[in-house]
Amino acid sequence: MEDKGKWILYGVIAVLVVAVGFFGYNYFFKNSGAEKVSNYEAVKDKENRSITIINKTGQVINDVFIYTENGSEIEIKENEKKNPDTSSFSFRIKKEYSEYKDFKVKLVDRYNTEYEKVIKNVKPKGNTEVVIEKDDAIEDKDSFWKGVNKFFNGD
Repeated sequence: MEDKGKWILYGVIAVLVVAVGFFGYNYFFKNSGAEKVSNYEAVKDKENRSITIINKTGQVINDVFIYTENGSEIEIKENEKKNPDTSSFSFRIKKEYSEYKDFKVKLVDRYNTEYEKVIKNVKPKGNTEVVIEKDDAIEDKDSFWKGVNKFFNGD
């Protein structure tokens, strides 16, 4: 009876290891449409297409989204789009999006305020910079309360 219990335990452990490995691989290594690169690498790389986002909102950014001109989201690895550097960050756009000239960048700050900017005529090769400022904030029904929250938190 003890041998049967050991085999069940070994089976459960094996299934758990495989599941964690699968989800971990997808989380960290899954192929995405945009890949985070250093700003230096984005500027130096003249063969690939990249977008450098300069954050002038004065806020800490929690999420980054990039959309094509037809509105479909370019997939970014979860661990690369969460909490990027606060001043600027770059993404290399994969070749499968070479047919698109215009992109929309959306940032979400820690107060859930969304900032959007459309980038027209992104270069087919090399780096394109986009500056996101406070004026790019999208007004919504909670904008007033988000502003109050920012005020009382010293932002």
